[in-house]
Amino acid sequence: MPRRLLAALAVVLAACSSDDPGGTDGSSAAVTVSVVPSGVGPQQEYAVSIDGDATGATLGAGASRRFVVETGTRTVALTGLPAWCAADEPAREVRVAEGEEATVRFTVTCTGARVTLTTEGAALDPDGYRLVVDGDDANAAALPLSGTVTVPVLPGERQ
Repeated sequence: MPRRLLAALAVVLAACSSDDPGGTDGSSAAVTVSVVPSGVGPQQEYAVSIDGDATGATLGAGASRRFVVETGTRTVALTGLPAWCAADEPAREVRVAEGEEATVRFTVTCTGARVTLTTEGAALDPDGYRLVVDGDDANAAALPLSGTVTVPVLPGERQ
């Protein structure tokens, strides 16, 4: 009897153990993803994918978010970057063990130009001025009578 009990126990233990680095055993860990903004161009929100699957979450410049993931090696990526922005790396691999949390930081650099306008002179318009780029009033900037405004502008030819 004792040998049968030991043999049965060995079978149960072997079935319960896992050397699977991919985390398919269902154990969980966490990955915190953050976006560090850089550059002069306008930033926006970027989609986060883990192991090629969209998470449904977006992160803006300076934001962080925690994701519960299965243990093992995970590939984290930012997607949906506009043509004028690039992440320091398109994707990162991170290995997390059960109960642990890893942090992934992406630096997103957006290019463009900053236009700085200053009003001066004797015959200034009392209503002030507006800077409109490419005829898009939605992104117009009010320029005070006496002051300066700096506006990020996307790369390329502008009107």
